[in-house]
Amino acid sequence: AEICRREQATVMLVAEICRREQATVMLGFSFRYLPAITRLRALLDGELGAGWLLNGEYLFDWQPPPAHWLWNPQAGNGFFNENSCHLIDAVCYLLGEPESVFAESATHRGSPSAEVAAVTLRFAGGAAAALTLGCLGTAAFQHFPRLDLVTENGQAHLGGRQHIWETLAWATRADTEIHEFTAPPEMLGATRYTAALTHFVECVRSGRQPSAGIADGMRAVAVAMAINESGRTGRRVPVHPVKE
Repeated sequence: AEICRREQATVMLVAEICRREQATVMLGFSFRYLPAITRLRALLDGELGAGWLLNGEYLFDWQPPPAHWLWNPQAGNGFFNENSCHLIDAVCYLLGEPESVFAESATHRGSPSAEVAAVTLRFAGGAAAALTLGCLGTAAFQHFPRLDLVTENGQAHLGGRQHIWETLAWATRADTEIHEFTAPPEMLGATRYTAALTHFVECVRSGRQPSAGIADGMRAVAVAMAINESGRTGRRVPVHPVKE
C-alpha cells in the first residue's frame, strides 16, 4: 500500500515491475475483506442487484501533529490519501470504476492540509456516492465507518465499530422484514486484519493474485488526490480509469 502513496510515475514504474515479475501483490485495504462487506458484495451480485446510491462516513478522532509523516507529501500525503483511502476502496469495491469527484474540504485546527471533506462521486455504471471523511471526530463516538446503499432491488446498511464492518442489514423491495448479519471480530477470535491476511496467505499458497491489487491502490489514491484538488479549486475533478 505504501508505494501507491507516491508520485504516479513512481507508482506506475513499480507496478510494471511487479507485473513483469508476476509478483503476488496485495494492498492493505482490510475493509473489503471483512465478512459483513463480502456478504454485501455477494448480495449486490445476487438478490439486491447493482448499487445505485451510496452514503458513507469515515470520521473519527485522530489528528496527528503537523510534523507527523501523515501530512508529508512524500509519505502519507494527507489524511484522505493515507486514511480515507480505506473507505474509498470499499466504495469502489461495491460500485465500480469512479469517473469524477467533487469535494468541499476544510482545515479547522491548523493541520498542513485538509482535515475534513464532504465528497460526491460519480461512477461509470451510473451510481453516485456521498462521503463524509476526516480526522475531527470525538473519542466517544466509536461507530465508524458507516455505509448506506440503495440498490436496483433493495437497500442495505453496513455498520462499523472502530475501523471494522461489524453488522449488515438489508431488504429487497419485496421483503417485509429486514435481514441481519453480525460478525464482530472478537466473536470470531480475529482482529480487523485477520480476514485480509488470511486472503493474502491463501493467494501465496495457490499462486493467484489478491483481489485488492495495485490497480485498486492506484484507483483509491487517484480519488484521494482528486478530493484534494477539488477542495482547493472548487471544481469537479475527473478520475481516469486505472489499468488492471
